[in-house]
Amino acid sequence: MKKVYGKPAADPEETYQWAMKYGEILKPHICDSIALLKEARKAGKRVLLEGQLGALRDIYYGIYPYPTSSSTIAGFGAVGAGYFSQEVLWSPA
Repeated sequence: MKKVYGKPAADPEETYQWAMKYGEILKPHICDSIALLKEARKAGKRVLLEGQLGALRDIYYGIYPYPTSSSTIAGFGAVGAGYFSQEVLWSPA
């Protein structure tokens, strides 16, 4: 931190306390998303997958430092959500 940003190093205890504080706030919103999506499918619910699609946003072929953290190909939305291709039904709006 000092050499690159000219700032003092982070205090490990302070960082830990910060992470624990915000971890408790976020805890109710954290779950096994694969299980949640599979339950929704079994219940006949519709699931909308959102992703960042666009030229040069792909993790492998994107332009640094702007790519997303996953593939931008539409089919990868289902993969990232734990669905297999035979489970995905396309329903245009």
